[in-house]
Amino acid sequence: MYGYASSPLLLGDRLIIQYDLESSQTMYAIDIKTGKDIWKSERQTSASWSSPIAHVLDSQTIIFTAGNLAVEGIDAENGRILWKHEDLGGEVATSGIIHNNAFFFSNSGAITASYQSNTGQVLIKNNNTPAPDVASPVLINDTFLLFTSGGSVIGLNANTAEEIFEHSFDNGFYASPVVVNDKIIAVNLDGDLLLLNVTEKSLKVEGKFSIGEKVVSIPALHRGNILIRTANGKLIYLECVP
Repeated sequence: MYGYASSPLLLGDRLIIQYDLESSQTMYAIDIKTGKDIWKSERQTSASWSSPIAHVLDSQTIIFTAGNLAVEGIDAENGRILWKHEDLGGEVATSGIIHNNAFFFSNSGAITASYQSNTGQVLIKNNNTPAPDVASPVLINDTFLLFTSGGSVIGLNANTAEEIFEHSFDNGFYASPVVVNDKIIAVNLDGDLLLLNVTEKSLKVEGKFSIGEKVVSIPALHRGNILIRTANGKLIYLECVP
């Protein structure tokens, strides 16, 4: 409906592609040297715009993927589906993150939860907190942070899913935030680039820079500086000065 939006995942000698359409949903592993399929996994879910992530264990690498109907754990070696939970809904656009051997995921209309990476066991779950619909969540200092398009940023305890705080901004977030050391860089729809600090009970704005244009893409980092692509197609390179 919106076009293909899932980002590829480079995983050793293979490129992982989540290709979810209305008519079919397929995960591909493509040889980076030849371009040929190593494996492909036909999945019974529905279209989504989420991107795959992977957890590398001692004996196995597990790919986590989310669709509009289900989350899945897939063996990166052969494409075999290891576990699946068919309890999602809505339009899934966000991507998961990894923390303490678990996949954390949150999307409006779907679910806010974490899953044991190798078994798929649900570890924590929150059904009462507003969830993001475009921007992917982040996790820092055992705080699971949800950035919504309505402008609220909600912090959950990563061990219990209990809500710790909610901070409201004038405009919402489409671009996913980025964790850098112990800080968060986020940019909202107004083009306000924010440097955020997460404490045990609150979110504090430590810096703010106005780009002056709408931004929906994730900030990229280069040699300690920040690269921003605006909704109008401009590329802006910002030098970070201590």
